[in-house]
Amino acid sequence: MRHSVLTVTAFLMLALLASCSQQQPTSSSSGGPRFIVPEAGEGVTLSSAVQTPITIRERSGAHELRVSLSSDFIVSQVIDTNLDQDQMEEQIIVFKRRDDPEDRIRLLVVDFDTVRNAYVPTWEGKTQANNMRTFALYVNDVIGDHEMEIVAIGMNNAGEQTLDLFRRTTAPAGVGLYYENVASFVSDASIEIEESDRSEAYASLQTTGRSFPISVYRRNRESDNPLDLIKTTYHWRNDLGEYVRTIEEEIAGASIEEAQLAALYDGAASDFESYLAGPWYRSIAEDSANGSGEIAYFNPKTRRIILYRGESQESYSWLNSNRTIYRSGPGLWINLHSEAVETVRKQAAVSVPAIDTISLNIEGGHGWNGTYRRLTPGLQQSMVQERSRPARTADLPLSGLYKNESGTEILFTGPRFTMREGGRERTGGYAVYRVQDYVLDLKFLDPNGLVSENRTYRIEFSEDVQDDRVVRTVKLTPARVRSSGIETVSTRTITLEQIEELTPEQQSAG
Repeated sequence: MRHSVLTVTAFLMLALLASCSQQQPTSSSSGGPRFIVPEAGEGVTLSSAVQTPITIRERSGAHELRVSLSSDFIVSQVIDTNLDQDQMEEQIIVFKRRDDPEDRIRLLVVDFDTVRNAYVPTWEGKTQANNMRTFALYVNDVIGDHEMEIVAIGMNNAGEQTLDLFRRTTAPAGVGLYYENVASFVSDASIEIEESDRSEAYASLQTTGRSFPISVYRRNRESDNPLDLIKTTYHWRNDLGEYVRTIEEEIAGASIEEAQLAALYDGAASDFESYLAGPWYRSIAEDSANGSGEIAYFNPKTRRIILYRGESQESYSWLNSNRTIYRSGPGLWINLHSEAVETVRKQAAVSVPAIDTISLNIEGGHGWNGTYRRLTPGLQQSMVQERSRPARTADLPLSGLYKNESGTEILFTGPRFTMREGGRERTGGYAVYRVQDYVLDLKFLDPNGLVSENRTYRIEFSEDVQDDRVVRTVKLTPARVRSSGIETVSTRTITLEQIEELTPEQQSAG
């Protein structure tokens, strides 16, 4: 029996609890194996996978800019990063020009000039993208020469996906950071940079690494299946200083014969949001004795998405959704705003490969990415039956205040609790279930709404009805859940009592 599955009811309860709180979990951002251009707007996009991390920092004030710009600049994003591996951080400014008839998104690189002892603009580049709302930017050594390339992805006014790759080159003046465009693609489907692991020699700077190919997927207009693709692969040619086409092949798309999936394919983004509404469950580490599970809770009404696993929890504002078609099925490209970091947005890709199954990929959230199943009553029952000693929700009447003479108190106001011990007051969420014995799980939340501590007790409950009162007693013994049932881990038992005084009417009725 794995504790995560046994307490899936508790996980769901806390996820629902978190959706009503003001939590601000910590977000993370890290690299991944593939980079895919996201769909933007209400058009349709096809992709064989989903995007991995791209951090977007919105401009929150002019004070972030390290240079003064004229009123002709319409600044959208400001990214602080290290482009040349020196000790000074550079800045990339994403902007548009008011007088640009093409309305293109542009990039401005700002570098520190040691002679003038100030930051100065050194290069300006133009992308093929127009839509600021879905534009994303990151830096990575795509070519493998230990230099950081600038990768810009987005969408143009025709609803097509764009990718522009800029490589550092020699500046005309001989000083300062300067770039040239070495790859520029447009697609009605998706564009991927196919990353792979590089050698230890590359990591230790002893040699250059393998360049990453770029795959451009386009719809196969000669096919009746809208998911059929033409894949064109481009490889880096160092002698030419650019990416060149090497392979072109047809890629068969997924079937959408199921009526419900076909309806999602034809429906609007709001229809897909309604389909996602509610909890979805993913079992992970199934081969481990300490296996765990995840809950992804989508709430289109409150515009929030909550992720919960063990003592980890993340909460996001659901900004907007764009209807998307992946090779595995219909899906959504979702723009998220982390409630922990005001200046950071994230993207999530959700596809539906089968009924009641979704594939989730959140930028920078590799621990959450994978295949989830809708948490239906049938799934809950099947997960319970997989264990030798099934867990089931307990009906213990835990409500109100329980305390003892040592000053320990627990106030149960399900699904929340407040605990006072040692002069300290803490709050959180709780769940009671049964695995041979009754189990009480307490999850303490810090001021930011994150789970700071998890306690598991074997709970013994008794009720003594007297002439003028009812005395309820709970005994809590620290324990852990094992495959054979409950195992206590301490002989120290906390005994708490609740005394309910009966009115004369209640005494007469009794």
